[in-house]
Amino acid sequence: MMADTRTGLENLTLKAVTYATTPAVILFIGLVMASQGRVREGFQYVGGDWRQPV
Repeated sequence: MMADTRTGLENLTLKAVTYATTPAVILFIGLVMASQGRVREGFQYVGGDWRQPV
């Protein structure tokens, strides 16, 4: 196995980017579903179903 070569700053940056972009991606997927006429499914996805695979 390879050793973890990331520094603390790199780990912190990676977590910050992940936590910042996740809500935007969830909303984007919900909006795409709503624009396809699946409005109820889009709202359900944003409201909690995003934890399950699409």
